[in-house]
Amino acid sequence: MARSLQALPGNTQFMENYAALLVQAGDCEAALAICQNGLASSPANASLRYISAVALLRLNRLQESVEQFDRVLLQQPNNVIALNERGSALAQMKRFDDALASFARAISLNPRYAEAHFNEALCRLLCGDLARGWEKYEWRWEIGEARAEKRNFLQPRWTGKEDLAGKTILLYAEQGFGDTIQFCRYAPLVAARGAHVVLEVQKPLRGLMGTLLEGATIIARGDPLPNFDFHCPLLSLPMAFGTTLDNLPSKPSYLSSSPTRTIDQEAGRLRIGLVWSASATNKNTRNKSIGLKPLLPLLKLDAEFVSLQKEVRAEDAEILRTQSALLHFGHELTDFSVTAEKLSHLDLLISVDTSVAHLAGAMGKPVWVLLPFVPDWRWLLDRETSVWYPSARLFRQDESRTWDGVIARVQTALQESIVDNDRRGARP
Repeated sequence: MARSLQALPGNTQFMENYAALLVQAGDCEAALAICQNGLASSPANASLRYISAVALLRLNRLQESVEQFDRVLLQQPNNVIALNERGSALAQMKRFDDALASFARAISLNPRYAEAHFNEALCRLLCGDLARGWEKYEWRWEIGEARAEKRNFLQPRWTGKEDLAGKTILLYAEQGFGDTIQFCRYAPLVAARGAHVVLEVQKPLRGLMGTLLEGATIIARGDPLPNFDFHCPLLSLPMAFGTTLDNLPSKPSYLSSSPTRTIDQEAGRLRIGLVWSASATNKNTRNKSIGLKPLLPLLKLDAEFVSLQKEVRAEDAEILRTQSALLHFGHELTDFSVTAEKLSHLDLLISVDTSVAHLAGAMGKPVWVLLPFVPDWRWLLDRETSVWYPSARLFRQDESRTWDGVIARVQTALQESIVDNDRRGARP
């Protein structure tokens, strides 16, 4: 296709199609180069300018992206897609009022534009406006994969208003492992309404969920469903319970394990778990993940270190093989019951935003979560603690959007913890 582009330098339609395909494939630098080439000769081409704005957004060149979206909107003021993408760029710059205004403009032009409603939800939840955020979050069912995966049952969906006394309700996972771990906390609250709870989760979580709620029926996704009277997806439960920052259910722990002696531990030394990358299938893995190399300075401290990184990328595997001080258990993590057992032997987990971090928080284990400059909505803004997990401490990127400062602060805090542990003496 590149040869075809060289042969047709003036064919802007071809440039648009090619650049759009490159953005879709993730090669945004190449897409941007094509757009800039086309705009040099056709500066009024709004399509090329829009694609360049999207490419800049994906490259985190956010101010330039907004400027390009603004130029598109001067020509096409009713372009709801550009308004929505512009709002996303503004949110990544923490210009949340401007982002919400951009989403609102798109929605005013197209009240059924699900993507703008959903992005508004993410923005409001991140800013702590949970009541309006949960309501808007229901628009997720009108977008992409979620629309195709929406469960359509004959039984009614429970909205929080219906009487559950003596009824059976199906609660089911709908997103990632971390989401299931975070929001299964609502199952005991549903049971307290008098319902028998059937909880359907991803297969690797089935064993772990047996520790959540006595008397519940736990099934793996894909297993035959028992009879039930109502249903509700897990991430709709916060709305059903009217969850706000003032009434958010944040028990110190709600999942547990049955520890076995699987790790030999040197008496007195802190045992620290490490997780440095999100799953490769996570759409935001590039922003969430760090890699092993930046964490190597931590291994010089006087503590024992354990890797609970399940998916090890090639570049990290090379480093891991050279680090005899780091005990690696990733290959043993066949399901989350095993992961919970490993966590039970740790004094602290240091992790990027992953399901393992959620599990540690749900177990009440001390966990330090390393977060990008604009984190996932559940971590809110500017806080050093989590409203969802009392045992969590949050370390956030600053405006530089690099991990250097985060790791430096973690190293200092960890050294302080080691000193405090030494002062207390060896644990019994």
